[in-house]
Amino acid sequence: AGSALITANGNVGSIKIGIDLIGGTASSSARITAEGAVGSIVIGGSIIADGFNAADGSARIFVGDGIRQLKIGKDLVGGLGSGSGAVTSEGAIGSIFVGGTIFGGAGDFSGRLAADQGTGTVKVLGSILGGSGQDSGGFVTTTARSISIGGSIMGNSGPRSGSLSLGDTGSIKVGGSVIGGSADEAGMVSFGAGKSVSIGGSIEGGSSLNTGRVVGSSAKSL
Repeated sequence: AGSALITANGNVGSIKIGIDLIGGTASSSARITAEGAVGSIVIGGSIIADGFNAADGSARIFVGDGIRQLKIGKDLVGGLGSGSGAVTSEGAIGSIFVGGTIFGGAGDFSGRLAADQGTGTVKVLGSILGGSGQDSGGFVTTTARSISIGGSIMGNSGPRSGSLSLGDTGSIKVGGSVIGGSADEAGMVSFGAGKSVSIGGSIEGGSSLNTGRVVGSSAKSL
């Protein structure tokens, strides 16, 4: 059973944690769940799954009906457990800010941000780094106004690790490089229609299929 939980069955105005949200060895430990909408979620420090001790769903935020503003002051760190060190909204997320880096872990879907109904602006000051888990270390959404990654996007040994999976997107900017990994689609940026895509560094393939790849249905500027 989980421990250190925040659970709300309806809407919530704001949730603020001054320092870190740190998962433990119990399933769904250090978990925030809101079945309705949330005005803002602010984590002053990092969201951290406890490495190789992290249980499934630990250090996780789940919101059923959208978040107006999500701010993580430092890093989002996945661990061994499936879905550990992750943020999922079944609704839209108005804006997302991560002051550090997104790290995928050994668990599938660990170290992952997901906005199922789209997002506005997304800004990650650091990098997106995949782990050994499937779909670890990444961001996925249906539509976005703008995506800005200050560092690099790097795949690892997990399929689709270290990746951006986007629908129609206004602009995508990666300050560093897009670097493939050793599993299929690791280190990849995919999108629907886009206005502009900018990669500040290199695009480097890895040792498996569709790695180190930037692909979209259309873009006005590359």
